[in-house]
Amino acid sequence: MIKLSESELTYKFIEHKKWIDSLGKEGKRLSIEEIDLRENSIDRGIFKQAYITECIFDDKNIKDISFYLSKLWSSSFHRCILKKIDFTKADLSYTNFSNSYLCDVNFSKCECIETNFNNSKFINIKMTDVLFDAADLRNVTMYNVDISYSTFEAVLVKGISFKNITGIENVSIVSIDIGDEILQGDEAIQWFNDKMS
Repeated sequence: MIKLSESELTYKFIEHKKWIDSLGKEGKRLSIEEIDLRENSIDRGIFKQAYITECIFDDKNIKDISFYLSKLWSSSFHRCILKKIDFTKADLSYTNFSNSYLCDVNFSKCECIETNFNNSKFINIKMTDVLFDAADLRNVTMYNVDISYSTFEAVLVKGISFKNITGIENVSIVSIDIGDEILQGDEAIQWFNDKMS
């Protein structure tokens, strides 16, 4: 795992901003791999439309950052506090959000293939039109979450709890694993409805 100095990371952000502002004609797109960012200051970082592979953000308090349209493959946000974060249209496949607290986060139109949310808490979350494929939602607490038009396939849900969930009538549930049984289609939807009643 590599570490970057603050000056190295700042330079990458400056070049990435040039790349975004010039529509790719100047600067250089942010592309980082296997970087340990736990000791870096990222508060003013520009992460939208970036390639961020196998990077570590663990144990950080992250607020007011956009990862819009970014690729965050296999990165880790383990034990993080995430507030007012925009992940719209991001690819979060194999990303780890376990044991984290997420508030006012937008996951709309994300890909979550084998994404790990185990034991996390969601408050005021927008999860519309999300693909959850073999994602881990075990022991997740959801409060005031919109899951409209999302798809659940082979999703682990044992121990999940809901309060004030909207959009269940528009969700496509192919299959869920409730721990001792795999439910499909209407049975899976009924299970979700039962959990919310």
